[in-house]
Amino acid sequence: MKKHLNKFAFALITFAAITLCNQAYVCVAAQTQDADLNKNKQPIQVTADRLVIDNKARTAEFSKNVKATQGTTKISAERMVIYYNGKASEQNATKEDSIEKIIAKGKVRIETDNGVADTKEAVYTAEDGKLILSGKGSKLVQGKNVITGSKITIDRNTGHVEAEGDGSNQVKAIMQPKQRDLN
Repeated sequence: MKKHLNKFAFALITFAAITLCNQAYVCVAAQTQDADLNKNKQPIQVTADRLVIDNKARTAEFSKNVKATQGTTKISAERMVIYYNGKASEQNATKEDSIEKIIAKGKVRIETDNGVADTKEAVYTAEDGKLILSGKGSKLVQGKNVITGSKITIDRNTGHVEAEGDGSNQVKAIMQPKQRDLN
């Protein structure tokens, strides 16, 4: 389960970083370590009711009905803000651009072939490679395996996953053992 959860966490983080920016080739080169992700050359489509790029503040903000898709991987939220280095444009980004942080808020859902994450807020920081899901009932699901907590931290560099309660709600994990045939 740890290996699959690690792949799931890595896929979530990488997808968020790739999908939420207008500079997929830079993000893939900087973050892809998994051969399966290298195979995905499909275009990324992001739709929202509004996009505001502020080159002075170095942010790109997608708001209202945000949906990003690459192949079978999808992410949705009410709002996503990307903090970047360099200069972005609505048409294209340069190789000097890089993501510092991504914040997705409001009914965040990340779906991959390996599983689903649901949370109120997701924050990805590129420097340390961590994705933090926060808000009551944040959840990672892979098949019948489920981890729920108020804060779930996924470190893509180490594969370490840490779930925390909030004092009134404990962490909950449901892990299904592999079934073995009796014959």
